[in-house]
Amino acid sequence: MYASIQINCINVRNAIKMEMNNLAASLYADTYNAQREADLDSYFAQLYSSSTYVEAMKERVIEELQRKIDLSNETYHLSNFQLEFHQKPGRIEYVCSCDAVFTISMFGGDRPLVTQEISLNGYHNTKY
Repeated sequence: MYASIQINCINVRNAIKMEMNNLAASLYADTYNAQREADLDSYFAQLYSSSTYVEAMKERVIEELQRKIDLSNETYHLSNFQLEFHQKPGRIEYVCSCDAVFTISMFGGDRPLVTQEISLNGYHNTKY
């Protein structure tokens, strides 16, 4: 049972990591365009103050994640997706996390066994 949870957790983590790579590419395109237009500060303001923009990025990550793995099956259920951004000198750091509830079938029913937070972080350099 432990091995099954570990394998599923690794599979979910790897799928999220691939989406984080896609997110980095999207941030690169956005910040590159903002720097070309000499408007990087307004992009940062949008990134940190516009819940609509961040929510759209989170939804895109979730949609692409759904294409790679099941977000819910008989073994686990993923919920509580979060996407956060933090500005550091010369870079944008981001954290994507979710909760995975793993279940076990016993005595004729499914029982929640383990809730595991899955969290990945990355960054994108904004100085070129």
